[in-house]
Amino acid sequence: MELDMPSMAATLGVSVPVLRFLLCFVATIPISLLWRIVPNSLPKHIYSAFTGIVLCYLSFGASWNIHLLVSMLVGYFSMLLYRPKCGIVAFFGVMGYLIGCHVYYMSGDAWKEGGIDASGAMMVLTLKVISCAINYQDGLLKDEDLRESQKKYRLTKMP
Repeated sequence: MELDMPSMAATLGVSVPVLRFLLCFVATIPISLLWRIVPNSLPKHIYSAFTGIVLCYLSFGASWNIHLLVSMLVGYFSMLLYRPKCGIVAFFGVMGYLIGCHVYYMSGDAWKEGGIDASGAMMVLTLKVISCAINYQDGLLKDEDLRESQKKYRLTKMP
């Protein structure tokens, strides 16, 4: 069975990329319910990564998956190479990359053509990557130097 996306999109009054995004958005409900029955943490991580990559690809296309991957790699390498200041390195690296993507895609050509971009998802990912790096950096500090929230979220080993 093949979906006739152009006619479905025309019926709803949206473009095909927006329809793909909406279908992926609705698909997250059964995907999240299936996640609950996946046993153990490693299979859950694999399931989450796989479904996230597939949904992102179907929603935004391969080029945005690459942009999201770059943000994750900048954060990961900052934690790997310079732990004492990985939070600030990740902040400037990932936030700089986000700003660069915003400037590059600022023309709005995707919107004019009825498309959709992943800048919203990239903004959320940027905050998560930066907070992960900061939490990993907090893992170096002594308990008495941390606030309660820092103690709760700090990472003592590489994620």
